Amino acid sequence: MRRNQMTWMAAALGVVALSGMVSCGKAKDAGSAAVSVNGQKLTLADVKSVTVTVTGGITNPLTVPLVAGGTQYSALISDLPIGGNYVFTASAYALDGTTVLYTGSVSGQSITKNQTANIVIDMNQVAPAVGLENEAPVIAGLTETASCVAMGDTVTIKATAYDPDVGDTAGMGWNWTVDATCGTLSAPVNVAGTSHASPGTSTVVFTATSSSANCQANLTIADARMPAVLMTTGSVTISIGNACAFGNAKITAIPNTCPVVANLGASVVSPSFVPMVVGQSTLLSVSATDADNDTLLYSWSTTDCGTFGTFNSAPGLPTMWFLLTSAPTTGTCTFLVHVSDGTFADGKAKCDIVNQLRLPVKGPGDVVQGSPVFGVDYMSTDTVSDGDSVKLEIVAPNTGCDTAYSLVWS
Repeated sequence: MRRNQMTWMAAALGVVALSGMVSCGKAKDAGSAAVSVNGQKLTLADVKSVTVTVTGGITNPLTVPLVAGGTQYSALISDLPIGGNYVFTASAYALDGTTVLYTGSVSGQSITKNQTANIVIDMNQVAPAVGLENEAPVIAGLTETASCVAMGDTVTIKATAYDPDVGDTAGMGWNWTVDATCGTLSAPVNVAGTSHASPGTSTVVFTATSSSANCQANLTIADARMPAVLMTTGSVTISIGNACAFGNAKITAIPNTCPVVANLGASVVSPSFVPMVVGQSTLLSVSATDADNDTLLYSWSTTDCGTFGTFNSAPGLPTMWFLLTSAPTTGTCTFLVHVSDGTFADGKAKCDIVNQLRLPVKGPGDVVQGSPVFGVDYMSTDTVSDGDSVKLEIVAPNTGCDTAYSLVWS
């Protein structure tokens, strides 16, 4: 990725004299090298200093500090002996003055008599950020002491599970449920695990309250990092009856990864407009992916403009045309799109991700001038828990104003 790379480009800004190269005066057979840094990708708050070290074409290595000037760091190194095989190594140091944040070098450079060599160095981040990897919890075992009991009998149910991600097993969430018409569950006894080799356990006691039924106890294990969207489920079925014989328990553990919404917006290309215009159609769109390759389902609605327009596309699609027939008094229209990945084999719903898009409305005779009008505002979800992340985005189209404007989040 290029975001962790800084390009160091040539420029003759700032002069650093080279001492110790000649006894006095200026060398007859010498040249110079101009080195500068484009500072757009260099965060001054994180970097204390930037240097370039010259080796190869000289007897002793020479380290030169680069001087900040505007958005560049630069230096001109003079009186370098002419020749080839010069090596220029650039380093950006952290605030402690010793840790190298970015580094890069070029070799095989030549210094020509009475000429200035332009040096370009690409610097990469020394310790780039590690990409996110996350796996769903795994149910290693789900057992009961009996699969067939009479009313009033008890059954101990024990689950064993772990998370493949290092350090996540201890933080898994356990949740047991049962149909109250056929039985009850005691408070669970959870023992945290640490790894695949040492999994966590959860134990509950089921008490049969029906005289005849097949009662299912369900377990949901939530991921430590993303408990709201990454879960593994399992269940056991207990037969209840006075004449109950031996039976079987079918255990099912089905992990499901929820869809991820990447973009949500509205078209700004004719014949659709943002801001929305009475009598014109606006194309709403959402982009989402599913790691399990489930077929995604889309459902569009509006919370405040149902009486001011109509949807004009087939349902279930990631895009939807909305025709605004009259202007709402609020000056905006809010749209919701549900993105779901269907149901499990037993008919239970999987994930339903709700996304909200709010668009401004330009009524008849309105003139857009003065303050800028935001074209789109978007948030990835309207429900969060502590530690969750929400993506917020706005688009401000050209208002026709001559005065520039800026955006500030708070």
